[in-house]
Amino acid sequence: MDEPLSALDRTTKEEILPYLERIHESLAIPVLYVSHDVAEVERLADHIVLLDRGTVVSSGLLRDIQSDPASPLARLPEAGVSLDCKILEQQYDYGLTKLMVNGGTLLVPAVEGAIGEHRRARIVASDVSLARGPGPGSTILNRLQGRVLSAERHGLYQVNVSIGLGADGTGDRILSHITRMSWDSLQLSEGSEIVAQIKSIALK
Repeated sequence: MDEPLSALDRTTKEEILPYLERIHESLAIPVLYVSHDVAEVERLADHIVLLDRGTVVSSGLLRDIQSDPASPLARLPEAGVSLDCKILEQQYDYGLTKLMVNGGTLLVPAVEGAIGEHRRARIVASDVSLARGPGPGSTILNRLQGRVLSAERHGLYQVNVSIGLGADGTGDRILSHITRMSWDSLQLSEGSEIVAQIKSIALK
C-alpha cells in the first residue's frame, strides 16, 4: 500500500485505520505500507524501515527503533514507544483499567474489554519523567521501576534516554526526553536505577 490515506483528512483517516488494523490482525500475510505519517505507521506496523533520500537509515522491530535514543524517530518532538499489553484488571470503583506490560503494570482510564484481551499502548517520551527513587506520594499513578539502558544527546540541552522496565531493566523499553540539567543533577548513567513516572498513556 503506497500512502493509501495521504489525501484524506484526519477524521476520515480515523474511520479507516481500524479497518486496516483488522486486516493486519486477521490475515497471516505481510503487508508493505508506505507513508510519511509517523503516527499512522506506528499505529499499524510491527516492523519499520526508515528511508532518507532512498537510503535506509534504520530498520527493525517498531518497538526497538522507537526506543533507540539515537534513532530518527527518537529525535521527533512527538517521539514515543508502542507497547503490547493485556488487560489485567478492571477497577470499576475508580473508573480505571490495569494493564500488564513486560516489567510492570499500568493504570489507564477505563477501557472496555475482558481480562486477558490485548491492547497497544503508546507512551510519549515527553510524558515520561525520571526520579532516583519512589519518593513521597504523587498524583502520577504510573511510577515504574527501571534502569537506564542508553542515552543520546539531542541538541545542546536535551537527552533522549532509553529505559528498560523492571528492577533489572530487562522488561519493555520506553523512551524519555529530559533536559541535560536533569541528567547531570540526577547523576544518571548507563545502568542507573530509576523510577519512570508516566503522566499519560494513549491506547488504540
